Amino acid sequence: MSIFPEHFSFLDGRDFERRPQQETMASKVYYALSEGLNLCVEAPTGVGKSIAYLLPAVKWHRNTEQTKPIIITTHTKHLQEQLLKKDVPAVQLMLGEDFNAVIGMGRGNYICMRRMNAAAAGSPDFLPDESMIPEVFRIKSWSATSENGCKTELPFAVDNGAWGTVNAEEGNCLNQRCPHFKPCFFQKSRRSLYGADVIIVNHALFFADLAIKAETGDEQAGILPSASAIIVDECHTVEDVAAVHLGIRLSAGTFLYQLRRIYNKRSKRGAISTVSDNRGRHLAAKMHDEVRDFFQSLHAWLPDENKTHRIHEPVVPENPLAEGLTQLCGLLELYADEEEGNPEKETEYRSLSRRLLKLTDSLSFFLRASSEEHVFWFEKSTKHLSMHAAAIDVAPILNDLLFRSKTPVVTTSATLAVSEKLSYYRSRVGMSESLDMILDSPFDFKNQMKVFAAQTLPSPKENDYEKEALTWLRYFIHMSTGGAFVLFTSFSQMKRIADAVRPFMNEMGLKLLVQGEAASSALLLQAFKEDNNSVLFGTDTFWTGVDVPGESLRNVIIMRIPFAVPDHPLIAARCEHLEKTGGRAFFDFSVPEAQLKLRQGIGRLIRSAKDRGIVVLMDSRVSNTNYGAKFLRAMPEGCEIEHF
Repeated sequence: MSIFPEHFSFLDGRDFERRPQQETMASKVYYALSEGLNLCVEAPTGVGKSIAYLLPAVKWHRNTEQTKPIIITTHTKHLQEQLLKKDVPAVQLMLGEDFNAVIGMGRGNYICMRRMNAAAAGSPDFLPDESMIPEVFRIKSWSATSENGCKTELPFAVDNGAWGTVNAEEGNCLNQRCPHFKPCFFQKSRRSLYGADVIIVNHALFFADLAIKAETGDEQAGILPSASAIIVDECHTVEDVAAVHLGIRLSAGTFLYQLRRIYNKRSKRGAISTVSDNRGRHLAAKMHDEVRDFFQSLHAWLPDENKTHRIHEPVVPENPLAEGLTQLCGLLELYADEEEGNPEKETEYRSLSRRLLKLTDSLSFFLRASSEEHVFWFEKSTKHLSMHAAAIDVAPILNDLLFRSKTPVVTTSATLAVSEKLSYYRSRVGMSESLDMILDSPFDFKNQMKVFAAQTLPSPKENDYEKEALTWLRYFIHMSTGGAFVLFTSFSQMKRIADAVRPFMNEMGLKLLVQGEAASSALLLQAFKEDNNSVLFGTDTFWTGVDVPGESLRNVIIMRIPFAVPDHPLIAARCEHLEKTGGRAFFDFSVPEAQLKLRQGIGRLIRSAKDRGIVVLMDSRVSNTNYGAKFLRAMPEGCEIEHF
């Protein structure tokens, strides 16, 4: 039952569609926040979940006179902009009162006027390479008329190195001692956060902030203020995003960039270029070469067969770079002590020291590879090498840091349920105690969508699968006269089938768009929307977060059950962890994850009450295996399933 009928009736006749599921969700969100409870909601496409949580959250915030903001975290920039530009104004009208909503971004997105002016003046301490000067001047010229000084608003592309000389940095801020403190772009943004009723951020910033607060034990650390309530939209991505931000990623470039900032031997510039003591410069140049040589030797040592190499034991007995890098950090601290009367240089030296020491500790952690809670791997390309460590099981970490806090948390996404329950999702992210709600779809799938499921095709594991599948692929593309997404789990298979089907597409006069061929994914999607009869071949990017309402998309063809790649180190480690703790990796992880991914892929088809189309499952395992029935039961309720 809705407790907001007068608010939702306001939408009648406007550019919003009133839905009973939306009102039901709004009532549940209000109840959960009022009781201080966590809530997990599957809100299918068409429910209008953003208004369904925003309206009750703001009303609760006002009714209970909360002093802390509501934080809403999303995965995509698109949803952030929708919330701010469309949903917030709508809820303001529904409530009949204004509230202050802002988008929060990380410190590094903003210009630091102090650092920018020093770099633009050509100071060797702040500009490690003179070649950056033209770009720095261009940024400075733009900043003079910029309202927010934010990188996302730059009307031109900028080199990461040049931006890194002028942006605001964690640990490199003079705060009130800075002559630019009052007009500072970052400080103005931070003041707006602390004065907001609603803060909208992305998952990357939210979990990075959560990690800083956990590491320091200080609720005031990081960028985001404490929240009265937290709403996690697009929450199906939380496990993977959290694993990344609770782990590490290192490369030679990460170290070399910091070392060149300290001292660039080639240009004879850098933070300590004018220090009278030569030891720091000599050591920085020496460590630059040692870091480069160390990563090159690792690159040569790793075999070429795979791009990803998991490690199970220490790479080397001890970090061979630790002593020299730690000595350099010590010298930077010494130089900082000697500059106590010069806050600008003192802060710069201490910031560089802390950054380099953290990198050194992370490298030692990776090379030891001894943490049982983490998985470690190298990623190798032709010229580059990176080191990765990720938390295998984020559930206990998120349970402690997020879900067991005194702040109520609402998680929601269009696709969360496995076998009509939310327990699988909640177990993966550590949401142990929660109210659950699975909403019905507002769409009429009986009349809007039909599913064709392979039964006579060979299994995708068999050699003749692609040859047989091509016949049916042509048939179903012809059936819908294009207007199709063909979704793959393998880039190489996508390329093979694209080459094989191209003559047929030319004969039909249909445009074939293939991910990875020339255009970016965004341009590819735009081209698809502009041609009602085109066919798009895509991999992971197009399974989720892609919205093509209307006639352009009327056929979604899924070539294989989207099982996660079993040999990726993180997936393999999660499966091993399940087996060790008494679970069955295939049935307790691989199948549920594939069910969710399949539902997400199918969800691309029906985006509004006017959409019509077909879904084709080209993997006969959905019809011929004991676990396949789970995938067919995951189809939207009411839609017809025909086997072929």
